[in-house]
Amino acid sequence: MPEKIIKQKKKTREYFYQNGRCFICDIIKNEIQNKERIVYIDEQYIIYCPFASIFPYEMAIAPLIHKSSILNMNDEEIRKLGSIILNALNRLQRNVGDVAYNLFFDFIRDENEYYHFQIRICPRISIHAGFEIATGLHTNVISPETASLILKVDK
Repeated sequence: MPEKIIKQKKKTREYFYQNGRCFICDIIKNEIQNKERIVYIDEQYIIYCPFASIFPYEMAIAPLIHKSSILNMNDEEIRKLGSIILNALNRLQRNVGDVAYNLFFDFIRDENEYYHFQIRICPRISIHAGFEIATGLHTNVISPETASLILKVDK
């Protein structure tokens, strides 16, 4: 397992045992209350621009109900997930343009109470230059609040 995933799994477990709640469930709850960064929400999924987005127009997709893995989804759940991913990609294409992006699935094999799966879409419209390379810090020229306003437009 990659070191990044091991660390993330450890941090989410620690958060759960300290707070009695899943970290991503808390983020989703906060995003729904705040409403500023939501791109789209339905009865099963939320698409939002994360608070600490690294990339302009970065989006996270997560199920509203706690779920750790995509490996035990039935056909209907897979179709619904595919539909929500397509929704996000269509919004990116319509409102930002035909841009390159990375899409990654963040999940673990088995269901548990502390790890919540999510999908990230990271458009690659900016480049990491000297500052980012030298410091390991990232600059994002578009706030997640502005990005969500642009991405939620139905053209």
